[in-house]
Amino acid sequence: VTQSLLHDGDMDLANNIANKQILEFHIIDSGVHKAPASPAGKVHSVHPIGLSIALLPAYEWGLSQWENPRLASALFMALLASLCIPLIFLWLTRLGAERWASLLAATIMAITGPFFYYSNQLYPEVPALLIALMSLLALAHWQIPRGSYRSWGRWEIPALAVLTLLLCCLPFLHARYTPIGLLCGIGVILQGWHNPRRPLALALIGGIVTLGLYALIAFHYAFSNDWMGPFRPGNAWGKDAIDISTWAISLPGHWLHVNKGILNSSPIYFFSCFGLIALAHMRDRRILLALGFYGATAATNGLHPDWEFGFCLPARFLV
Repeated sequence: VTQSLLHDGDMDLANNIANKQILEFHIIDSGVHKAPASPAGKVHSVHPIGLSIALLPAYEWGLSQWENPRLASALFMALLASLCIPLIFLWLTRLGAERWASLLAATIMAITGPFFYYSNQLYPEVPALLIALMSLLALAHWQIPRGSYRSWGRWEIPALAVLTLLLCCLPFLHARYTPIGLLCGIGVILQGWHNPRRPLALALIGGIVTLGLYALIAFHYAFSNDWMGPFRPGNAWGKDAIDISTWAISLPGHWLHVNKGILNSSPIYFFSCFGLIALAHMRDRRILLALGFYGATAATNGLHPDWEFGFCLPARFLV
């Protein structure tokens, strides 16, 4: 898709699936996952377009400088992943964790699965994580006990605009990131509501969200002639792509699956259970933050019935 955007200026892959085009970025002949709702005469990928757009500069650089756009794209992903680690450390310290504990937690995440395995892969999880962490770090003062408004200084309103714009990008990376975007968006609205120039702040946030929704719906029409686009089951994936009954298998399976579970691939995360128990025992409201994350990530991804393919949904989606 990135290749098509660069060379043709569109996302139609009908003229980009010959072996000659594919070998520009892949060492083997690779098929295309065609979306069922592709308009007549067009081939649209089932995969969301956000990451393909984000990879454009790296792809073009790798193609022109090294004749290896895939390597440049992988290095770009590794760069984004490397930015996540210090943000995790800073966020944990702002939540009140000891610096040594924050450093230990960030280091463990950096060198273990699932994060380490996917730090150079062309998946949207890492850029989505980066956007979420930027939002959480900026809004950490709302997430701590007795949290309240804290000014960001003279650049607060422009910063709110940038943060809102980044969160609007999440649905373009994948529909499943909409809940985490809405969760972080609550903090943005709170910050704007308490800003001394509230009308301007809220108007700017609302305007960017409106433009984001317009762009998303416009993309959906181009993708499938349907205002819901990939959000509607059957347009990109199967009509049974969302099933709440899957939770009985997927939620424990994320942790306990014998081949792909978190506890099998990274047993160090078992100790996070003690942290949650401690927060609950102390009635610390940061337990609500943890539950909110769980609902916006694992529970959302656990709705998909096909959660066992590859080392993917149980681990990769939990990044």
